[in-house]
Amino acid sequence: MLEPSVPRHVLERSRAPACATWRALPKKVTASSHHSHALPCLVGALLAPALKHTKRKALAKPHLVRNKWYHKVGWPGSLPVSSSAEQEQRPTHLLQGHRDSFLDFLRENFGKELEKKMQGEVRLTDDSIVLISQEEAHLRNLEPLELIGGAAAVRLAQLQQGLQARRFSGQLLVDELYYVESEDTPDLALRKHSNWCATAFVPVLCRDLQTNCTFKVHVEVGKFPMLTEFCGFILGGNPYVIVHRLERISGTYFSRQVKQDGLSHTLELVTEEYSRIRCVAERDLDVESVHFFLPKSRIPLPAALFLRAIGLSADEIRGCRNGEWIWEHGGGRKDDDDEDIDLEDACQQLCSLLDVQMEGLKGDPVAAFNFKTSWSLGSRVGPLGRRRLNERLGLRLTEEKLTPKDLLATTDLVVDSLRGTTALQVDDIDSLVNKRLRPAGMKLQGLVRDWLKEVVEKAGSFPIFVDLTSATGAIRKRDHRTRELEKFCCDMLWKEMNNRQLFDEVNPLAEMMQARRITQVSELGLDKIKRIQSIRLIHSTQYGRVCPIETGEGMSAGLVSAMAANVRLSKDGEMQAPHQQVISGKRLTLPWRYLPPREQLQARVVKADRAFRPNGSLAAPVRPKRGGEVEEPDWQDPAKVPVTHLGLFATCLPEQVEYMACGAPTSPGVGLIPFVEHDDANRQLMGAKHQQQAVPTLWPERPVVGSGLEAHVAAYSDRTRRAGLDGQVLCSDGQNVTVARGVVRQADPIDQELRQRLRGLYQSSWASIASFEDFNELCMRSSTDELQRLAAIFSDPKVEVGAKERELASSLQRAGVDKSLWMPLALGLQEEPLPELPLPEGWEETEYCVHTEMIHHALKDAGETKKHTLAHDTPVAEAGEVLCEGDVVAEGQGISGGELALGKNLVVAYMPYKGYNYEDAIVISQRCVREQLLTSVHVEELVKELSEGEVLQSPDGLDFMENGMVQEGTWLQAGDAAICTNYKTLQVPDGVQGRVIDSSVRAMVVPQMGELMEKRVAVVLLAVQCPIQIGDKLSGRHGNKGIVSIIEDENNMPYLPDGTCVDVCLNPLGVPSRMNVGQIFENILSSAGRWNGEEYRVGSFDEMYAEEASRGLVLEALRRAQEGTGNKWLLDAAYPGKTKVYDGRTGLPLDQPVTVGISYIIKLCHMIKETRFTSGNREDEVTMLSRSSPSRGAARVAASAWARWRCPVSLATAPPSHSRSC
Repeated sequence: MLEPSVPRHVLERSRAPACATWRALPKKVTASSHHSHALPCLVGALLAPALKHTKRKALAKPHLVRNKWYHKVGWPGSLPVSSSAEQEQRPTHLLQGHRDSFLDFLRENFGKELEKKMQGEVRLTDDSIVLISQEEAHLRNLEPLELIGGAAAVRLAQLQQGLQARRFSGQLLVDELYYVESEDTPDLALRKHSNWCATAFVPVLCRDLQTNCTFKVHVEVGKFPMLTEFCGFILGGNPYVIVHRLERISGTYFSRQVKQDGLSHTLELVTEEYSRIRCVAERDLDVESVHFFLPKSRIPLPAALFLRAIGLSADEIRGCRNGEWIWEHGGGRKDDDDEDIDLEDACQQLCSLLDVQMEGLKGDPVAAFNFKTSWSLGSRVGPLGRRRLNERLGLRLTEEKLTPKDLLATTDLVVDSLRGTTALQVDDIDSLVNKRLRPAGMKLQGLVRDWLKEVVEKAGSFPIFVDLTSATGAIRKRDHRTRELEKFCCDMLWKEMNNRQLFDEVNPLAEMMQARRITQVSELGLDKIKRIQSIRLIHSTQYGRVCPIETGEGMSAGLVSAMAANVRLSKDGEMQAPHQQVISGKRLTLPWRYLPPREQLQARVVKADRAFRPNGSLAAPVRPKRGGEVEEPDWQDPAKVPVTHLGLFATCLPEQVEYMACGAPTSPGVGLIPFVEHDDANRQLMGAKHQQQAVPTLWPERPVVGSGLEAHVAAYSDRTRRAGLDGQVLCSDGQNVTVARGVVRQADPIDQELRQRLRGLYQSSWASIASFEDFNELCMRSSTDELQRLAAIFSDPKVEVGAKERELASSLQRAGVDKSLWMPLALGLQEEPLPELPLPEGWEETEYCVHTEMIHHALKDAGETKKHTLAHDTPVAEAGEVLCEGDVVAEGQGISGGELALGKNLVVAYMPYKGYNYEDAIVISQRCVREQLLTSVHVEELVKELSEGEVLQSPDGLDFMENGMVQEGTWLQAGDAAICTNYKTLQVPDGVQGRVIDSSVRAMVVPQMGELMEKRVAVVLLAVQCPIQIGDKLSGRHGNKGIVSIIEDENNMPYLPDGTCVDVCLNPLGVPSRMNVGQIFENILSSAGRWNGEEYRVGSFDEMYAEEASRGLVLEALRRAQEGTGNKWLLDAAYPGKTKVYDGRTGLPLDQPVTVGISYIIKLCHMIKETRFTSGNREDEVTMLSRSSPSRGAARVAASAWARWRCPVSLATAPPSHSRSC
């Protein structure tokens, strides 16, 4: 049970701003010592980094989860700001949506749900242990369970005997809600196949209503899944990501329909529970009426009857603007006379219309109608929906659910529209003005709300068991067959089949893009949603918020999309896009302003690809001179500029523009493609998908030509470890990096006086157990409270000498001061303190305190991912290096130099090569294999379940095994023993060889026959190197993919005039047919960067400033490379961008120049080792390759041709490989 005091590992409520970023918190060690006079050399060395980088120092932020997550120090969300405007300019974290919503859930929404749902439902259970006076227990003849002072502990059931009212009451102290982290780390939860959760505790104030005594207890609410640093949940030992769901905002939506003989106006009330109540006002010829339609019902219910049945009085209905009209045309009067209808008659008529059977309700029409409409009329609208309803209906309500007043105001408004009193605009349901995203925090809030509702429904209250003797408590759920909060949340998250995805741990980009994915598939399922064709289209309000390129494939096209790179989510889930204010046709240099869809819809907004002068005024693109140069641009004032206004595309004068969009409107995956504007949209989509399927290579290398988002993605992918403080690296190896700094502060005068007092007490006999140096070090390390406590004990003559000696020994141990057993102690003597020398005249002695702060980063060394790739952190900071708080100290897989690195920069030529690169085939050189340029590391898992009686034991003669398990670091090949038991030996399968990175026996909880059974499983993990080979798939960043058809000797490959051999030969016909010309610009510009020694980060849509800007940039870089190196062949005036290439077999130049340069090539996860070989029914049949994913079209033809060329029949007769990876 939890003690009354707050535990040491408590998830406290944070006061940090919601926009701050998160990251795993490393262990932080703080030590302090005090020195007077001069500073030692060590202190000066520790202080040097802190004093050197004082300007970049950031303020400390309160932690939300200790030892787990923290707000990044210095990058970039926690930099100190001077104004609110600068705070809005901070870069938006790419995983901001899930993280901020989860922060809001912990800070506010969890306690908010407890306050609303359970504050008035708290009831102490009968088996609770309460405290009463011993006299009362004696008078009532109660046998106390325990006597505490003058109080007696008894059961509440015993105390309540003979009493009518409750003796004790409980009040939830929601403001003091806190959370306790799990003892398991996320990695340990993955290994144990368990859930990674945190426990919520809420203090409850128990009050004795008879004596008015209060007791404060800490009640355990339950466990709930905790969000990992990668924005996922660990359920059953597997990491899952909950995709953002795009859903309708609760509120009213107006539509108008013109019929052949009339007109109908409809206001639809939409709630969070997908309850849709329609209020329809019609005019057919000369007949006017107003009706309500319940969800999923086509039966019209007269409005006056409906409003009367839900509890509104006749005066309330008639008191609205159109009350008499509603009462007259909505069935407010009885048919036989002019008498007003009452509540029972209204319910009776509505039940007959709805065909509601009243036999089970004793014929009560009111109860029957309430039972029929309780779910739809009590639906929740949420805070955003309430604001929308109040704004449109003119109300001032605070309830976050539908009320009768909402329905009355809706009826009044739709009648106003029908009669022409009020003009309503038809709502576009596909517009983002009427939609929002539901991230992980909102999902958990809904699960907690549903769980609390289930507890109250089954228990009739919020039953709490309290034990006042230990000040603890818990919620009684088993007595009422209510599920635990952890089981309830995990079951509901597991049912999210359409929005729950297994964590994609292929590379940092894939992890980030999965957490930024958007889906429109709700509880209705994909089968019903996919029939709505309009939901797949691109809306004008999605510009800058939803990427128009990246989407799902097949039936998921348009239903699954991705957020734009610069979008930000509000607390309510609305997508906000950054904009720059424009006044008098001039773009202001103010910070970005994030506009919601409604505000952007009402303004005149020019797109982000509009050019502007250095002074900010809008301009037209410049026509370059001959050769592609633009020396002094002659800016032209545009007569009109294209804008979006009220959801339409139009043009206006530059002076009428109000805002300008900022940043590319594409996702990070598409934004990573350089020269993306020169590629076809389909190839842009394929390029984004290919980068997310890239396997990190053994030696990662960042691209020569990028888009500028590489560092942004790497920084926010949580695959980089940053220093965390200004300091110096103390140690750095493959497993740990420690950064330290020293801070000097002047000692407190009170502390100085206390230390001087304790030094004077050292002459006593009890201090002889420690040397004066150790005693003085204890005084220097102790805090003010500790010094006061020690001074009070050591100066008290009533305390025995032995007690003082024991206290001194324990204090030395707590302070970390080793007692020195010195000779005077053995002789029974006492050390004399050295006399203090007098200070020179005019000098003053000042005591300083030197605090040493250290952050310890534990790196991941050869770990496993769920995609069977190697997870590994590489330290990049060396020991002794001086760092700032935002500097990188370690990088994960797929990151190099602080930027995303998914592939290699290779020499690529666009030319045919003996037909081996026909269609999508690729020719590579032997250098890619010999130098391991495209080698990736994968993890092969060997698992053996240990049954009862099966014991691990090592065979004789195998030195590399210990207790039946192979030792870590051992190199294993096919056929070697990996796990040995007394029954069977598990060997390495054929085609697998690698180094053992983990060898352990794990305990797994597996469901079996409806029960959870704990089983022992022996696991051996092998790190397998997979070099590039024939059949593997390679790709560029422009959707140009292909399969390796041959690995040619580099002596036979074409070479450049300087002797550089070509690494990759691509089919030149694949560029114009697929319209992805961006790869040509990348190829030539990277070649120039190779000779210039430069790297380029080219922004998207650069031709908004000048026509042919990309071509001019590339040729200018080539010209500089030619002049700097003297190689005239780099830029040929007759064939700009092409180079003379020589045949490696003959040494003769080719007939025509060839486009050759440096391209960024990535290796995809579709490898030939994951295929299986099958043969036909007859021996003379052609052997075919059967891949795990079916091939179609030209790919099938190419696979058939490759199989005939490369697969002999004898290979097909070999047994299939059982390994999942290389």
